[in-house]
Amino acid sequence: MRAAALLTAAAMLLAAAGCGSPAENRKRLVKGTSADVPSARKPWVKVRNLFVLGPDQDQLLRVGADAPVYAYLTASATDKLVSVSSPAFSGSRIVGGAVDLPAGRLVELQSDDRPRVVLTGLAGKLQGAEQYPLTLVFERAGRVQVGHVPVIKRRQAYATYPPAP
Repeated sequence: MRAAALLTAAAMLLAAAGCGSPAENRKRLVKGTSADVPSARKPWVKVRNLFVLGPDQDQLLRVGADAPVYAYLTASATDKLVSVSSPAFSGSRIVGGAVDLPAGRLVELQSDDRPRVVLTGLAGKLQGAEQYPLTLVFERAGRVQVGHVPVIKRRQAYATYPPAP
């Protein structure tokens, strides 16, 4: 009986501490930046917690390296994320093709524990804590440029995010 009470108390403490699965914990992170595709015209897309995942603690990403992009997207009408670019990288790829955005549904830029969007060909060294502009292009909503997207080191809670494949 005492063991059951101790297990119950331990479970309640872990739940209160936010010790859920890595995917659940990711949804609590808020260091990324947010933006909206201009809503003056329909449809619109909301971009939340947008960030580039940088290197592991005490590491650098070297010239030519790839870096994943993470965010949560919500669209007012069915849409697709068709491209992402940054002047700090020579290109990008969307794993599996354009990212489908069903109307009114929250979409994470991650699939099967892999990033969906990867910036490729880093132009210079990257250590984390930098900020770079990103341009996101949606099939129907159009283009949005986000001026200061943070590069977050892959440590602490961000260590649960997969690096670039």
